Amino acid sequence: MARIFALRSVLRLAWRDMCRHRARTTFSTLLIALPMMALIVGATLMTGAPPMRERALRSIPEGAQAVITATAVKRDGNPFEQPPEGASIWMDEITQQPASEDELKRIVPSSDKLLPYWDSEQLIAAMATGLQPGQVESAKNSSIGGTLAQSGTGTARLCEAGAEALGMLLPKLSEGTVPSNADEIVVTSGLASRIGADIGDTITLIAPPFQGSYSTNGRIAAVIQNSQRAWRISGIVADDAISKAWARDGWMSGMVARDGGAGVDRHYLVVGDKPITWRQVKKMNLLQTVAVSRHVLTDGYPNASERYPSRIDSQALLQYAVGFIVAVAMGVALVLCLVTPAFSISVDQSRRTMGLASACGAGPRDVRNMFGLQGVCSGFAGGVIGMLAGIGGIYAMAPSVIHVDVHEIPQVIPWGLFPLVVMTSTLIGAFATWMPARRAGRMNVVDALRDRPDGLERERYAGKGAGKIALISGPMLMLAACGCAVTSMRVKVSDVSSPGVLPEGSGTSLVLLVAAIVLAMIGLVRLVKGLIVIYGAVGRSLPLSIRTGLRDSAEHHRRFVPATIAVVLTMALASYAMVLIGSTLANDRSMELVHGQSHVILSAEVPVNDDTDRMVVADGIRKLGDTASFKDHQPIYALAQPDAESTMNLTGKAYDDIYAQYPTVKALPATELHCEVNERQQYGQDMASAFDPNGTPYCVNWSKSYEAVGYTGLSMINMDPSVIIMSADAMRMTGFPNAEQAARTLEEGGVVVGNAAALREDGTVTLQVSHRTLDDDGNSGSEHVVRQSVRKATWMKGFYPLAMSERTARELGIVNLRYVGDIAALDHVHGWSAIERLRKATSGMPLVNMTSQRYQYEWATDADGAKITLAPIVALGLLALTATVVSLLLSRTQTIRDMTTMHAVGASPGFLRRLGLVQAMTILLPGVPLGMIAGLALGCYHIAWCRRIGIDGAWLETVPCWQLQIALAITVIAAGSLSAWLVTSPPRNLTRRTID
Repeated sequence: MARIFALRSVLRLAWRDMCRHRARTTFSTLLIALPMMALIVGATLMTGAPPMRERALRSIPEGAQAVITATAVKRDGNPFEQPPEGASIWMDEITQQPASEDELKRIVPSSDKLLPYWDSEQLIAAMATGLQPGQVESAKNSSIGGTLAQSGTGTARLCEAGAEALGMLLPKLSEGTVPSNADEIVVTSGLASRIGADIGDTITLIAPPFQGSYSTNGRIAAVIQNSQRAWRISGIVADDAISKAWARDGWMSGMVARDGGAGVDRHYLVVGDKPITWRQVKKMNLLQTVAVSRHVLTDGYPNASERYPSRIDSQALLQYAVGFIVAVAMGVALVLCLVTPAFSISVDQSRRTMGLASACGAGPRDVRNMFGLQGVCSGFAGGVIGMLAGIGGIYAMAPSVIHVDVHEIPQVIPWGLFPLVVMTSTLIGAFATWMPARRAGRMNVVDALRDRPDGLERERYAGKGAGKIALISGPMLMLAACGCAVTSMRVKVSDVSSPGVLPEGSGTSLVLLVAAIVLAMIGLVRLVKGLIVIYGAVGRSLPLSIRTGLRDSAEHHRRFVPATIAVVLTMALASYAMVLIGSTLANDRSMELVHGQSHVILSAEVPVNDDTDRMVVADGIRKLGDTASFKDHQPIYALAQPDAESTMNLTGKAYDDIYAQYPTVKALPATELHCEVNERQQYGQDMASAFDPNGTPYCVNWSKSYEAVGYTGLSMINMDPSVIIMSADAMRMTGFPNAEQAARTLEEGGVVVGNAAALREDGTVTLQVSHRTLDDDGNSGSEHVVRQSVRKATWMKGFYPLAMSERTARELGIVNLRYVGDIAALDHVHGWSAIERLRKATSGMPLVNMTSQRYQYEWATDADGAKITLAPIVALGLLALTATVVSLLLSRTQTIRDMTTMHAVGASPGFLRRLGLVQAMTILLPGVPLGMIAGLALGCYHIAWCRRIGIDGAWLETVPCWQLQIALAITVIAAGSLSAWLVTSPPRNLTRRTID
């Protein structure tokens, strides 16, 4: 009972001390709250995903029990492993018949009925085609070209269903009526505005020639190709974001019925009184059918044991684990370093109070608890404030970052994280006050009553011993960290078997990586402490203001050491983040083709044929001339490919004869390379050798090989984009450093390669012309080599794998070419402003596609990305400034008496300002360089570790983003100096008395 009464007295003293020093309490609470807010917002934005269950529920029309998609995935006896929310992507087999309506009716309740509907791929929407509502005609290439030449054209997707299903699928109309017959159609306001249509007008939808690209609708684009139909617009849906139309069935469904429907996915609405259960969904999965049921998503959601096992991307998980460990370790250390000085000052401010309490019978435990309880209260309050501020931050940022609606935000907030956040913040507050409370409990009562520094502490830090120990132990710990880092790089790690699979041996490497990071952080802390403590023993020949400031920092090391460590940690975290961001972007860039800033490539958004696509591109160039002036434009081509539909059922010689007309060309590696390809794994040439003329190629997993490079931005044309046919003038427009040399090579009958490993020492490459064949089992066999040719070559880093002139292509026997688009050179305007204007202009031209350079900065792809990237860097820089300013503000409470004394004996206000500036520099000058060096080293090591493990690419470059690094360092030091000049100004009420 006595213990409880004593605790009540301690609580009163703690509360009185917190209220007396409101500024300190507010500072410490906010310094805990802000990182907790950042943790909640960061965790949500990094791991939060849109609420798929809610979105899946919204995808089921009102009145329907479920939505069913019978896919054309090959039936092999295994179920389609879908989550309850449905599946997003799958690979259809073009010869596979989906589950029939009769098969599905055996599974769904007998009282329910299936209502079929059809979704199209991208169609051409046009006005004034001459067709009457209900009229269907074949859309020949010439007629499509004539349509596109007119104004009032755009693109759209069509949903076709029966009367009952259409009434359920149609959104609410803003004007007009639902289709009452097969000749009427409803369109979105976005489509109507693009083509200039209104209610009562006639609209024609044209299915362009199939280009070989399949989607989750299967072969629907191939089945309806080269067909067109007209409707009368009866209603409009208010939606400017999409171009879509809804009509009665008959057009697409009729063509699918006549085709037979192999490879075409079927869509159904289940309507009735009885729900579709998870058990019935799993039965449909055996038919390779995906079902999204209202009952399953609401009342009958299956537990974990009933669902299919989840596939976890181990590589991504490992990457997140490393980043999370680094961020949390540095974040906790940062908060401790920011909060601890406040309570250290509190101990010095409350010496007499503690002395009186001890003299009145309070024991060391009571004195410790008085400060420990303040830390617990500040930590708890900071956690609650950070939690509330985090919710506000999520509402502000989640819609734009993870693309969720406002009403969906409560479902992405990690509510289960909040108790952990409050508990963590409370523990941080307790740990932050542990050392000051321990010192308070050991305080000498007499020294405390006389407000005199404790003799034991004064003697302990009077000499250089503690500083020397810290200076020695710090580098030793950092050497141990280097040892762990080197060892982690030497751990044998197997090649990645497939994307998302963790390499064998990477677990040990991860443990060593974490050990290296932790040891390096502890070593930095020891090193900083040693530097601060020995400040008083150096600079004896320096001016008085500098010498006094250094001595003050050494004597009050409990305040300056944590502040300096906080600066080191914030700068290290910012520098580390910049290395990671720049290197990740460079890794992404190496997996894509690069374009120069002086040109763009314009192509057809909905490819039809060479003549029509040329006309669309020419019209686009003419219209874009008002936005940016083009100096010249030249066509580029690729190797044509046979229509997948025409070869679908071919076998043997007939198949070989077709593909013999469409041979492919590739540049063989100068060093012979035989990479294994089997059913389980596929290998290809490593990425590094493709970008290094002196590198030696070797086989790696296909996911991180040179063959996995993406041809981003080009339209989905039936072609082989790995071989580009272009003129020398077109090559000169690319803006690459050696474009002129490459153009001369093309003029001389040579080729341009993007793979450095293909280039021989004599500047030539071996070209192999081959075509696909079928083996005896009817599967794709080995390539049949037609011929080989040695040609002069120029290597262009980041360019397409192979480029040649049309004359060279015909000399190699390549006669079937496909028009890709025009490369257009910008006139007098180079850089990003013209490209951004063109990108905005082409967004309003639905038939034109633009490909351009998209890596604007080392640290971001564009201006919007740069803002997102720079936001955490700026926040960390502000934290470094906060650590400095808080330390100076806290020191001001102790130095006010020293200022009065110095002013009394003749010190000028300028001297006092210089003294405060020196104190700031004792924090910033060691903190900023040490933090940047540590962050750079940690970032470079992390990238080297990724390169060694081989996660998500080859990681060819380590990009520190030097411009950002230097700008951050200069900004923090300059802003810190300015803040110190303002914060440490002497009080205006200082007076020099005559008696002094």
